[in-house]
Amino acid sequence: MAGDDPLSFGAASQVEGPSVAQEDGFGYGHGPLEDAHHLGPAGHDPLSIGDPLSAAAAAGAEPAPEPSAPQLPQQHAAAVAAVPPPMQQQQQQQQQPPQASAYPPPFERPPPRQNYPAVPAPAPPPAVGSVELRISVHSPTTLRGPTGLPGARASVERYLNRLAAHPVVARSEALRVWLESDGTLRSSPAWLALQPQTPTPVQATARLVKTLTGLQPAAPTPAEAARPPGASRDLYRLMHERLAAARGALEAAPVSPEEAKLRDDGALLEDLRETLSAAVAKADAWAAAAADLATVWGDLGAALEGLATFEGTYSSAGVQQPTAALATAARACAASRALGTGGAARLLDALQPLRDHADALPNALAALEQRRRQLLTSVTLQQDLDHVRARLQAAQLAPGTKARRVEELRRGAEALEASQAAAAGGYERLAARNASELAALGAARGAELAAALVHIAGVLRAQDEQAAAGWQATAGALPPGAPSKFYRA
Repeated sequence: MAGDDPLSFGAASQVEGPSVAQEDGFGYGHGPLEDAHHLGPAGHDPLSIGDPLSAAAAAGAEPAPEPSAPQLPQQHAAAVAAVPPPMQQQQQQQQQPPQASAYPPPFERPPPRQNYPAVPAPAPPPAVGSVELRISVHSPTTLRGPTGLPGARASVERYLNRLAAHPVVARSEALRVWLESDGTLRSSPAWLALQPQTPTPVQATARLVKTLTGLQPAAPTPAEAARPPGASRDLYRLMHERLAAARGALEAAPVSPEEAKLRDDGALLEDLRETLSAAVAKADAWAAAAADLATVWGDLGAALEGLATFEGTYSSAGVQQPTAALATAARACAASRALGTGGAARLLDALQPLRDHADALPNALAALEQRRRQLLTSVTLQQDLDHVRARLQAAQLAPGTKARRVEELRRGAEALEASQAAAAGGYERLAARNASELAALGAARGAELAAALVHIAGVLRAQDEQAAAGWQATAGALPPGAPSKFYRA
C-alpha cells in the first residue's frame, strides 16, 4: 500500500546478551611467597631447626647430655614415640608413592556463566513502497540458557500483537499478504504485485542525463511524487530538493497548526529517546547487579562449605557444633543464590516494556522524518509550479511568443500541478498517520510502563518475602552460639 510506513513499536525478537564478566587477574595458585621455602638446598627445609644431635656428630664434638624429658601422659607418650626422626621422615616420604591428600582442596571459583548462542531472528520482509514490516532486533534481551528461545518467541508474539493493534498497519493489504504468504516473500506473486517498480542504477543514470539535456521532463510523475525520491531513484529530484532545503524552503513555507504540533512532538521524542536510553542502561545494570549478587551468594556458600569440611576433618570432637552451623549457613547461601538467579530473570522480563518503547522511538522519529521529506517535496513542487506559471503568464503577455512555446509551458504547469497535488495528498496522509501513531504510542507507553512498575514491585516483594522466610528458617536451625567478649550478638 503506497505511502504506508508502519511505526514499528520495536518488539524485539532477541539479541546477544551482555557480555559475561571477565575473570580477574588474581591467580588462585601458589605465588612467589608461597614457593619461597623451595629455594633452599635439596633435602633441607630452611624453616626447620634440624636435628641437633646429628649436627654435633658431624662436627666431631661430644654430644651434650640430654636433659631430663618431662613426664608425659601415657597416650601422649605413645604418640610421640611413634613419630620417626626428621631425616627418617624425609626418607620415608621419598620412598612412598604420592597419595591423595585428605586436606580439602582450596576453594575454586565456579566456572563463569556461559553466553548461549543467540536464536536467529526471522528475516524481515522487504519493503512495499513506503510500507516496511520489519522486526526490530535492537532490544538488549539478556535471557540466557534455555530461556532464550521462549523469550524470543514471546518477543515475536508481542510484535505481532502490536501490529494487530496498530491504527494503520492492521488494515493494510501488505500485512495481510505478509501473513498469508507461504515460503519466501520474493517468490510470492501477491507480494511482488505490491512492490513498485524500482529503476536500476543504469536506468537512473540515463534518466538524469535525459533530464539535464531536456529530453525528459524534470518534474516527477504523480505516483513518484507521492513516494520518497529514493524509491524511484530520481537523482535530479533528490539534488533539487536538497538544494531547496539548503535555501530554507521549509522555513519560508507557511506552517499549519498540525505541522507545528508534529514538529514539537518530534523535538519531545528526541529528548524522550535520550531519557529512555539512559533508563534502559540503568535498568540493565540493575538486573546485572542482581545476577552478580546471586553469584556472590553461591561463592560464599561454597566457601562456607569448604570451611565446614575442614573443621569436620581436622578439628577435634568439640567443634562439631560449629561445623554443623557452617554447613547450614552454606545451604542457606546456596538457596539465596537460586532465589536471586530466578529473581534476576523475572526482573529482566519485567523491564522488557521499557526496552520495547526505547526501541520504538527510532522508528517513530524515522516516520516523522518521512513526513518532513514529503512536505519538502510538496513545497519544492509548489515553488516550481509558481515559477512555471509566472513564465507562462509572461509568455502569454509578451508579443510575438510562439504558440508552441506557450503550449509547452502550459503542459509543464499542468504536470507540475498534478504532481504537487499528489505530493500534498501524500503529506496529508502521513501527517494524519503520524498524529494517530504518536497518540497510540503515548497511551501504550503510559499504560505499559505503569504496569511494568507494578510487576517489578511484585517481583521484588515476593523475592524479599522468600528470602526472609528462608533466613528465618536458617536462624531456627542454627545452634545457639557461645557468648564472646569480643563481638556483640
